[in-house]
Amino acid sequence: MFSVKLLKRFCTSLASVGLPAILALSVAGCNSGGSSSSASSTSSSTAVAVTLKNAKQVAGAGYQSLSSTNGAGSIGSSTLTAVVNSGGRALPSLATFAQQQIIRFEQNGSGGAVVAGVSQSMSCDTPASGAAGTLSVSLSGGTTLAAGDTLSATFNQCYNAADGYTLNGSFKFVISALTGNPATAGTPWSAGGTFTFTNLSLMAGGSGETVNGAFSFNASTKDGVTTDRTVSGTSLGIQNSGGPSLTFKTFKLVGTTDSANGERTGYGSGKVVDSALNGYFNFNVPSTAPFVRYAGNAYPSSGTMTVTGANNTSVRLTAISSTAVQLQEDTTGDGKYDKTVTESWVSLAG
Repeated sequence: MFSVKLLKRFCTSLASVGLPAILALSVAGCNSGGSSSSASSTSSSTAVAVTLKNAKQVAGAGYQSLSSTNGAGSIGSSTLTAVVNSGGRALPSLATFAQQQIIRFEQNGSGGAVVAGVSQSMSCDTPASGAAGTLSVSLSGGTTLAAGDTLSATFNQCYNAADGYTLNGSFKFVISALTGNPATAGTPWSAGGTFTFTNLSLMAGGSGETVNGAFSFNASTKDGVTTDRTVSGTSLGIQNSGGPSLTFKTFKLVGTTDSANGERTGYGSGKVVDSALNGYFNFNVPSTAPFVRYAGNAYPSSGTMTVTGANNTSVRLTAISSTAVQLQEDTTGDGKYDKTVTESWVSLAG
């Protein structure tokens, strides 16, 4: 399916573009709403009470939990839903990451020697100081990509010069279904699989994030124009090297992209354990009022989300425009809003 040369090209591009996509989810949990909260012990059984003091931070973390579904477009594009910056870099979304890897499978699998069942080890880029790390890749399956194929990659001090990241840990991608060819634009296709991460870390300048857990991904298009995606899982954790962590529990996120008009919609629900908030909360974006964002805008211009914490306290987000969002805060749990404010999307989620 892959030659060694193509495998190295695939994994190098994965290191420089794909993996940071996962980490886009962690930024809001660690820095949502401009908060500088330090890490604290987190119990997944303790619900966060929404207060006037933390409502903006809760809202920001909740929004970022969903924003992973709407990213779509070319690799490295900065016009993705909820453009999040880490070290000045725009990071793509979780759904974009998954779809891009499936496309790379198809693009790279058409040529080169078959290496199914053979583990390949190769050198990574050489940093300015020190020796080059290694990348080991193994592939199971036949001569054509099909359900049941598995790609495993293990990074050992693997430096990527393009972005200055050093990668350690491993990931595994298991294809569950594939029809058509996602790499061929304008044609029908469907694809599904599961991504599993084991202590996969990206470090740059002494800081970074570590990912553990898994998520399932399914995507399809009937006309090559409108693509539907679903990302779901029971546990996906992201640990910031500075301390705070974000863990997604029992989540299901749905996104649709229309490449003809640039419209991207997203809705879904889940539970998020946030160490910076010392507990968990639930978020929900109804399918009847999904967030809608258009190409060229970093944030949605319509849609609503409710983030609910302890004692039925909550904060409701309503997109006013692609630059502004309204927050309605219920800090008593009586169903009445105690405070309504308008914030910029940038201050809330960026």
